[in-house]
Parts: sequence; structure tokens; C-alpha cells
Amino acid sequence: MFEFLKKSVESLSHFSEKDASNTESLEQQEPEFALVNNSVEFSAKANCKLNALNPKPGSIALGDGGIDFIAASGYGFISIPWNNIQKVRVDVYGKFVRSIEVVTDDDQVLPFILSKGYDALHVIYNHIGREKIVSSNRSFGSHTV
Repeated sequence: MFEFLKKSVESLSHFSEKDASNTESLEQQEPEFALVNNSVEFSAKANCKLNALNPKPGSIALGDGGIDFIAASGYGFISIPWNNIQKVRVDVYGKFVRSIEVVTDDDQVLPFILSKGYDALHVIYNHIGREKIVSSNRSFGSHTV
């Protein structure tokens, strides 16, 4: 009976050595993010609504290279260079900016709900100019920017 336990312990110890070597090789690999910003001018909490039923929480960073969104779970990121942005649609209520939608050159729409939307809009304005910022005109009561 004890020999059976010894064999199972030996097999487990052999298995754990193999796992340890795999873990070490995984630790040596660093995750590669292709972020566009070298320096960040503004960051805030945001939700990316690629799927209407499942918003992805994370943080958004606006900087010298463009817009970076990194998911809070660590799985997934979005990087949009400033020169690939065709226009930005904005939901504005007085001085409150509820959300922005970034439309890229390939007509992909990336909606973000921002915690500090008004401040983010100022940074976006400084990089892409007024002509690319438009009102979304979706909801009742939204104003032009």
C-alpha cells in the first residue's frame, strides 16, 4: 500500500519539475504591447464598448503618439495613432462629455465611456484639431461641440 503512495509521489515530483521549467520559461517572456505613446499627457478610467452587452473596463491614455486603451483584466489593448483617426464623435451635455467614438481610417468605430471626458476632449482637440471632432447627435439633448 505504501509503495503505491511512493510511486504516486514520485510521479508528482517529476511532474512538478517539468512544470517548474515551463513556468520559468514563461516568466522570462514579457508581454509585448504595441503601444503608440512614448509619453502620456492624460490618463483616466474608461470602458470600451466593442460589444454592447459586455463593456470592457480599463484605462485610456492619450499621449504624443495617439490613444492607448489597456483592459483592466490585462487581456487586450487598443492602440490608435493620431494619423489613423478619421473623426471623433462626442456625446456632450453642457460641460459633461459622456462618451467618445473614435472612427479610424478603415471605418472601424471604437466607442469609449470616459470618467474624465471633458479633459480627454481637450487633449484630443490639441492633437487632431477641431475639424475632426463632431457631435454624435444620438441622444436627445446632445449639443454641438
